[in-house]
Amino acid sequence: AKAGWQQMKAPLNKQDVWVSPTSRLTSADVERAEVRTQANGDPAIGVVFTDEGARKMAALATEQMGELIAILFDGRLVWAPLVRAAGGKEAVLTGGPGGLTPAEIQRLLAMFKVK
Repeated sequence: AKAGWQQMKAPLNKQDVWVSPTSRLTSADVERAEVRTQANGDPAIGVVFTDEGARKMAALATEQMGELIAILFDGRLVWAPLVRAAGGKEAVLTGGPGGLTPAEIQRLLAMFKVK
């Protein structure tokens, strides 16, 4: 629990996530998002950040290493991926074993396209 933060349930794994009242990154920090295929053949989404977005993501990933990051759309928690690497210009959202489902891919791509 964190004072001033809102507790939300992650849709995929049903874990509790504490969500900050302020956004660290927005869709304006995303240059593009695209479907990718991981080395094992599982689908994923590659997110390419603007230069400013990359700086923000690097700082956030360093702070949250090994923790979940909340991704919200219209105030609703849509996903909470685990941070496994320090951020840079790109991030890959894998969805865990089996990759992302087609519905998750479409939902996330639509969300990232909102500017």
